Amino acid sequence: MPTLERIIDERIASYPSMRAIGLGLPGAEYDGKMIVSDYEALLGVSVTEHLRTRYGKPVIMENDVNAAVIGYGERTELANNPRSSTCSSRSDTSWGRYFNSRKAIQGQGSLRGRGGEHSSRCFLGRCFLMNSFDELCEAIAKLTVAVSSVLDPNVVVLHGRLISQEHLCSIADKCGARLPKTAVPAIMLSNDFEADYLNGLIALTLATLEPTIVLSRK
Repeated sequence: MPTLERIIDERIASYPSMRAIGLGLPGAEYDGKMIVSDYEALLGVSVTEHLRTRYGKPVIMENDVNAAVIGYGERTELANNPRSSTCSSRSDTSWGRYFNSRKAIQGQGSLRGRGGEHSSRCFLGRCFLMNSFDELCEAIAKLTVAVSSVLDPNVVVLHGRLISQEHLCSIADKCGARLPKTAVPAIMLSNDFEADYLNGLIALTLATLEPTIVLSRK
């Protein structure tokens, strides 16, 4: 935490008009504390509440994959289509869901986006370490079908340097053999996870500064 605070202190000193703080981490908070994190020092720590108290500013923390999902939606037509949804998967098999503009659906335990910790690992964990075109496509297709059966997305967005347009065609064909035609999502590729992640995190952080509008009738 001291290292994180030092970085934030430096940014605030450089940009004193800063009004909100956004953090993107490969992890999740539950009941105000970090329960999943690649950084062991943060486990069990109330990161966002601590930073809100210290800096007196709105603080949001989002899973990195969910932020990337939102970032992708922000820069595509999905942001203008309230019925669109998308899932995002990269080499660690994490995924998230996006619905409408700037919204990532949360689960009960705020573990959305942590697919790599759970069942999707059995589909992709081994195949992402191999060079077999068919095995990789088969693994991603199985995960896509599993996610589609539960979330029914219009679009599945894949992030990863191992994936090409040729992979997408094969994955779509394999999904078509397992799902009804109307249930097969469009398979898209984003080659810049970092840009999508940053854009999504910026959008989420700026959203904390938007006033909440409540309609009432006197």
